[in-house]
Amino acid sequence: MEKISIEDVKHVAKLAELDLTEEEINKFVDQLNIVLEHAGKISEIDTSGVEPTSHAIDFKNVFRDDIVKKSVNKEDALSNSQKIVQDLFELPLMIEE
Repeated sequence: MEKISIEDVKHVAKLAELDLTEEEINKFVDQLNIVLEHAGKISEIDTSGVEPTSHAIDFKNVFRDDIVKKSVNKEDALSNSQKIVQDLFELPLMIEE
């Protein structure tokens, strides 16, 4: 696996608008290379007989089917409203402009 260089860290720091010292840059180079080396060990595992998945566990759709039911009619829905404007509820202003 390719190693992270000082130039790589400086480039990312510039993109992120980070002002890093030389000591911090060297520290990040060392730390990132350790992480990459550890992550590279995963590629050593034989996965030839493993089926690709999108989840670690067997995942099924947990949503219920939509069932059309009789709804409340418009008049009943608006019957307890204090103010109705064009068949809609009008609510008091809660946030001042």
